[in-house]
Amino acid sequence: MVTFIFFFLDIIQNNGMFIYSADYAYQQIPFAYHVTDYLHSGDIGWDWYTDLGADFIGSYSFYLLGSVFYWIISFVSANKVVYLIPVMLALKTSVASVTSMIYIKGYVKDERYAFIGSLLYAFSGFQMFNIVFNHFHDVTAIFPLLMLSFDMLVKENKKCFFSLMVAVSAFTNYFFFVGEVIFIVIYYAIKCIKKEFKFSINSFMYIVFESVVGVLCASVILIPSFFAVCSGERSANFLFGTDLISYKDNTIIPKIIQSVFIMPDLPANAQLFQSDYNTNNWASISLYIPLFASVGVFTFIKNNKKSFISVFLLCCSGITLIPVLNSMFYFFNSSYYARWFYMPVLFMCIATVKTLEEGYDLKSGIKFQSAGIIVLSLIAALPNEVEKSDISTILDTNNVEKTIQWFGMSSIPDVFWQSIAFGVISLLILYIYNEKKNSDCIVRKFVCVILAFILVTGSIYIKNSKDNLEIQNYREKVTDYVPELSEENFYRINLLHKNAINANMVWNKSSISQFHSIVPGCIETLYSKLKAEDRGMFSDYTEKDYPVYGLLSVKYAFNESTGDDVNVQIKPVEIPGFKLFDKQGCFYIYENECFVNMGFPYDYCISDDELKDYINTLGYSDAKQKSLYRQLALMRVMVLGKEDIEIYKDVIKKIPMELLENLDENTYFTDCKDRAENTCYNFEYNHKGFTAEFYTPESKLLFFSVPVAKGWTAYVNGKETEIITAQYGLSAVCADAGINLIEFKYETPGLRTGIILTVISFSILVLYAVIYFWIKKRGRYE
Repeated sequence: MVTFIFFFLDIIQNNGMFIYSADYAYQQIPFAYHVTDYLHSGDIGWDWYTDLGADFIGSYSFYLLGSVFYWIISFVSANKVVYLIPVMLALKTSVASVTSMIYIKGYVKDERYAFIGSLLYAFSGFQMFNIVFNHFHDVTAIFPLLMLSFDMLVKENKKCFFSLMVAVSAFTNYFFFVGEVIFIVIYYAIKCIKKEFKFSINSFMYIVFESVVGVLCASVILIPSFFAVCSGERSANFLFGTDLISYKDNTIIPKIIQSVFIMPDLPANAQLFQSDYNTNNWASISLYIPLFASVGVFTFIKNNKKSFISVFLLCCSGITLIPVLNSMFYFFNSSYYARWFYMPVLFMCIATVKTLEEGYDLKSGIKFQSAGIIVLSLIAALPNEVEKSDISTILDTNNVEKTIQWFGMSSIPDVFWQSIAFGVISLLILYIYNEKKNSDCIVRKFVCVILAFILVTGSIYIKNSKDNLEIQNYREKVTDYVPELSEENFYRINLLHKNAINANMVWNKSSISQFHSIVPGCIETLYSKLKAEDRGMFSDYTEKDYPVYGLLSVKYAFNESTGDDVNVQIKPVEIPGFKLFDKQGCFYIYENECFVNMGFPYDYCISDDELKDYINTLGYSDAKQKSLYRQLALMRVMVLGKEDIEIYKDVIKKIPMELLENLDENTYFTDCKDRAENTCYNFEYNHKGFTAEFYTPESKLLFFSVPVAKGWTAYVNGKETEIITAQYGLSAVCADAGINLIEFKYETPGLRTGIILTVISFSILVLYAVIYFWIKKRGRYE
């Protein structure tokens, strides 16, 4: 109920839809719409509307497909499911509160304190920050039950439940599950050292057995996800050298320390320690406990230095400060994340409520928290070098002057000082509580105070987040707009303004610009070659990348307008080969006069090394100029591997280097015309692949801008044929002289194996449970 109150005003303002900042609007809403529409189509396989194409299960198992909460609402239509996202988020928070209360009960005697702990966990800073990534809340809702089941197995010898929760956790989100495995290993080791668990080979073997069976039960989603993740370049980035022991970003440790004392940073915009590494501003760094912050945890550790909880929390603190240890929760990936913090937060909540239950004097904790707030306030008061904002500076952007400004450390001072103010208010509340904690009715009143504090601070946090990254005209641009475009053949579009990124997923259109974390690795390779930069999480092709539009069969480009009565383009564009097609809603739509249908042959080929060497001879010093020339070249010549050049030398000739000279807009127009004159006809596509027909008087290598991904099988005239990797990760096949029926069939890699393993493993789990309860009934287990 509290969570729904957070969203209520916004839902009313947006006629029933909750529209939040950044990733919530740009990913959560379009993904929910797209996944629901896809599932209702009845097929599972290739997804044409995720970037240039991707495996559906591999791309969305991280976001929605493993969520039991999503499956509850998935039966409604796609245009209605987006209205239920805040309901789903409120349900997740409620479940997190219930499951954490059940777990915390094992650490306290009075259930009232377990209830307080559940509120602190469900509305912790980690939870509030990650409203923007609401699929994280699936994990935090289930995690307490995973910990409870582990305790029951090890301490009480109660079997089966842990294996079931391992399966549920692994199915829910493989990314977080890896971190949970590491966390439980550390938890188990410390509890054994502290003699809270009695280690035995027999008990350990049961842990291993139930873990393995649980993981295998989730194979139906884990194995396809494994193939999808392993194909990406991000999964192969690891830490080396000094990066193992010290953070390259010097704001990370201050951010972690700050997060203990005050409310969480806003998504993308830090209150005090803004990172130059933009992704680190989205890393979910928050250890904030509502109202209490560090008070309860510090007080508990001070009074219980040798307890398991104290040792465990200190161990977790040490892990957060050392890059290689922090990265082990993410398979030692070099990207920084703090998305395992919800796990120590649960134990921080336990430490806090045990402090209350034991009646410890909070004065030392209040002093520690006060010191933290004072230090942060002093840091915010330090001078900083900022740009002058006078008129002359604005007009002369090439000569930006800077000045020294006191209290200039915070880029969002209003939000920072709000956090400090709430920190001071919480200290006053805790001081009053500490003085009256022996009163008979203080606990009931204190619960009301905690709820009020959560409600006020949570509502303000959500408002600040929306104001920080305001989403303009979202419904008009995305969910309420239906483009009126040609439906002939297959084509892609491009969204030139990031405020409408991923809108194509709602419109059921394929787009070359996409904001998505999990795409085939060949898309990342292609992007880095075409753009001379890493893809990261964005495929962002602009009007300057105009040769890409011909290569990738882009027919329409959307540029955003102001959306008012004037309908002025936010940033007018001129794309070679495009003309204004229409003005619809919030968009100016341009049509590509150089459009090339999917599936066309090349006369010449070249290797990547040869093309790279040739471009280097042109004298360009700028990587962007080189990448543009490469884009122009790809409309004239097919880039192949050296082995394929040798294998198909009788089908496609190596290009004479003089044909690569002086490539520009005019040669691009000519090349597009040449390609368009001989393309496939009757191109049809669905989630199982595509078919096309093509006529050629002689054998040709036929190019399709479809990613070469594991799972594809190609047939030419009914005969299975090799899929050749062309143009840095896209597909080509050899077409024979005459009429050719080209068929590409797709099957999700690992899905069949995953289904078989899930069925077998779940059967083993059921048999194991039956045997266990039968033996238990006979009195062997107590």
